[in-house]
Amino acid sequence: CSCSATLRSAVARMVADIAGPAQCPFAWGSALRARKQYAYTHFTRDDVCAMSQNLPKPTVAEQMLACTCRRLRKVTRRVTQIYDQALAPLDLTITQFGLLAYLAACGEVSIGELAEESVMDPTTLTRTLQPLERRKLIRIATARDDRRRRNVTLTETGRATFRDAVPLWRKAGVQLGDVLGTRGRGALDQSLEAALQHLTRP
Repeated sequence: CSCSATLRSAVARMVADIAGPAQCPFAWGSALRARKQYAYTHFTRDDVCAMSQNLPKPTVAEQMLACTCRRLRKVTRRVTQIYDQALAPLDLTITQFGLLAYLAACGEVSIGELAEESVMDPTTLTRTLQPLERRKLIRIATARDDRRRRNVTLTETGRATFRDAVPLWRKAGVQLGDVLGTRGRGALDQSLEAALQHLTRP
């Protein structure tokens, strides 16, 4: 917004309105400083520009277009499409491939551990595992030491399917790199890793 002078005057008017009349000249300075801090904290630059130019604030629908969650979901859906299409010859989704990869690396794990690793609730995870179990790619059984817990293991058929899927998964990664560029993909990976670390802290 190119309204520096108007912006300053608008902020000054808002600060004056918020601060209100001073009760004594010595208290006025500190009160004004506090109110300035309030104004700059609670009003964004766009808010002030809109007020100074008598423009309406963006509607909720307009704000939603710039929503971080919405844009992340769009990126996730598009990236998921690339990987799902690559894995389609083996009738796998990228979510299912990720589960097979975790089981191949970790061996037998509980439903709860797998759900936590996949950031899914156990009910959703169970629905995702059912097609794999029907195809005998995984085995779900009650734990020997705790009948309340169910464990998941990768079968030999599942291990072979995972090995066959790895080249397809790598091909999708190359395709994504071609779309984003090497530097773009690297920056995206770093941003995602940093976001995950912040969002998954206990």
